[in-house]
Amino acid sequence: MSVAFEAPGVVLHHGDCIEVMRTLPDASVDAVVTDPPYGLEFMGKDWDGADGFRRSLNEADAGRESVFGRTSRTSPEYRTESKARAGMQKGGISAADGMPSFLGGLNPKCLACGKWQRGSNPCSCDAPEFTNERLPRLHAFQEWCEAWSREALRVLRPGGFILAFGGSRTWHRLAAAIEDAGFEIRDSIAWLYGSGFPKHPNVLKPAFEPIVVGRKPMIGTLVANQTRYRTGALNIDANRTEVADTQLAEKYASVQNAGARSNTVYGSDERDRAGSEPHPGGRWPTNVLVDGSSADDLGMNTARYFPTFRYEPKAGSDERPSVDGVLHPTVKPLELMRWLVRLVTPAEGTILEPFAGSGTTLEAALLEGFNVIGIERATEYLPLIEARLSKPLQVAMFGDWEDAS
Repeated sequence: MSVAFEAPGVVLHHGDCIEVMRTLPDASVDAVVTDPPYGLEFMGKDWDGADGFRRSLNEADAGRESVFGRTSRTSPEYRTESKARAGMQKGGISAADGMPSFLGGLNPKCLACGKWQRGSNPCSCDAPEFTNERLPRLHAFQEWCEAWSREALRVLRPGGFILAFGGSRTWHRLAAAIEDAGFEIRDSIAWLYGSGFPKHPNVLKPAFEPIVVGRKPMIGTLVANQTRYRTGALNIDANRTEVADTQLAEKYASVQNAGARSNTVYGSDERDRAGSEPHPGGRWPTNVLVDGSSADDLGMNTARYFPTFRYEPKAGSDERPSVDGVLHPTVKPLELMRWLVRLVTPAEGTILEPFAGSGTTLEAALLEGFNVIGIERATEYLPLIEARLSKPLQVAMFGDWEDAS
């Protein structure tokens, strides 16, 4: 573990995120905004597969190029203590060697006859018994997510938020892990995008990614927590959806005022109508975010209600650094990350990104005037981050954030 890059407002650590976070002081950051691996073994990348999760969970594996370089994979240090990973759940044990399989059950072996599910001489049992090979992989992923979330919780100030991207197939494991680590799950944000393509002829076309919204428990009331730590509330006014159309703004105002005059579950005629007046900054931010192509597909009115960001199947060259032919495969839109860091970080606060990738979150934080700590395990991505952060950046000017709510 070492500091790979440092400049005003940013420190980038090279190493495993759990190990690096253990060196950070308690209650030392204001927000965690991160795009962790999804547990889908994306493009065969080690950092998104069970081998990477296992190495991160076992201190004896830290720094090794491969845990399979051991003399024996049955060594006690190879396993963690979870039941699924320790081989105590029958449904997740490979019949081949008694070890958990993380291959997604591509071709499990029948426990009754010992033949494979597919092949030249497959199992033909009347009652075949195949192992659930996905189970230990998913348990390993969730256990790993809980481990790094627990460290993120420790370094966050009370009331600090975590925003974590997840995959549509595995985000439930991520959300449960974040909650089990001690966070309150406050919401989920859906990021919709029109680009992308199905990875198999028998699957749905991907069009959204969920973002888990969690908060470290506060100390006392919201006001007391904010007074002491400046955390606990979302920065609503910095992320409103602008209403540029004058006629639409007038319609928006009339609808809001009509609601204020109605007896509803939210109040009655006696309620303070000032809260129903249209805000000059625009509409209240939503938990649905869309890209430009999705907005076009959904209709003209979409941008009136939801924050809209530019997105391409692969980020443009200005958002996708390349060094010696190396590119990162999962680059988020910079505008999207700027919106997210603004939402959860107090003015001049410090953000932690445990999975820096190509550095999008780090750049977004600097552009918004925040300090940021990044962590990246993959050596080949460090030059991408340095290239991104070494270019001239136009930092945004802060407004008055005292009324965040």
